[in-house]
Amino acid sequence: MCGIAAIINMDGSPVREEPLRAMMRAMKHRGPDDEGVFTEGNMGFGFVRLKIIDLSANGHQPMTSADGRYTIIFNGEIFNYIELRKELQAKGHVFRSETDTEVLLAAHMQWGEAMQHRLNGMWAFLIHDRVERTLFCSRDRYGIKPFFYFDDGDRILIASEPPSILAVQGHQPEADHSAIFSFLAFNRTDQNEGTFFKGIKRLPHGHMARVSLAKPVFEPVAWYRLRDELKDPFTDADAYREMFKSSVGLRLRSDVPVGVCLSGGLDSTSIVSTLADDFGLQGVNTFSAVYGQGRKGDESAFIDLYKGQLRGMHFTRPDEQGLMADLEDLTRTQCEPIPSSSTYAQYRVMKL
Repeated sequence: MCGIAAIINMDGSPVREEPLRAMMRAMKHRGPDDEGVFTEGNMGFGFVRLKIIDLSANGHQPMTSADGRYTIIFNGEIFNYIELRKELQAKGHVFRSETDTEVLLAAHMQWGEAMQHRLNGMWAFLIHDRVERTLFCSRDRYGIKPFFYFDDGDRILIASEPPSILAVQGHQPEADHSAIFSFLAFNRTDQNEGTFFKGIKRLPHGHMARVSLAKPVFEPVAWYRLRDELKDPFTDADAYREMFKSSVGLRLRSDVPVGVCLSGGLDSTSIVSTLADDFGLQGVNTFSAVYGQGRKGDESAFIDLYKGQLRGMHFTRPDEQGLMADLEDLTRTQCEPIPSSSTYAQYRVMKL
């Protein structure tokens, strides 16, 4: 997962390390494997890492370019980083690690903001430019990776989760009543940039922001609009299948074991079948929530079709007693209200 944190002091005063550490502690569960801090003048980065690609110390973040100009913190995964790395090497870039983080940093150095359109992946990242004294912030096309920010006129706070911002906000958090109304009246969440916490906003999906550290202002700008990017639909089943297989294959790039959430539905069974049949990964670990045959929502009959084909199937059985026992931790984990109890099934699968 990983977690990003940043502080920008708008009056130009130096950022102290302790507030960054407080933000990091509030989301340490996102990055149990490593952590790091970077400060320069009125900005600072904090990062907690979950190791996925290049498990060595070379993947430590914040990561600074060899010339010392750029520093990045990055939550996510760039699936086509190997292809981008080869392209950048041909242009003269030299790499010190096997990480997609370093590829992302080099891509920004080579192509600037335009590099976002070359990325196949999910991300939330910030890049500090020491020469221009700017921060470049970006969130992936569909908002898979979280990016929250808060601006009170004195500081801009950025984090992967609201609790990190609340940890240093300096006052009792206030509720955003419009968000609460949308949730209670219409069962809506994530409808706009607002959150349930007054003043804490999301960087919208497919948006970026360039912040001048001399006069900090956080103004999101769209870099991707789905309506403008729609391609012609598939008309050939084999072409679709090849695209699907390629997509699954890219996501197998990992230096840790790969697992699949197997719900029994069309999406997850298509992925598992592709892994087993096209990539020969009958040993892939699958994780499923089941409720007992005949109970609402149970899809164990479809999941069980893989028994005898897969060697690493794992199950959890969420129920009402478990929900009550886990409710406090579930609430703390989600941080904001949820529209249905299906989130509890996901919680249990992730715990498994």
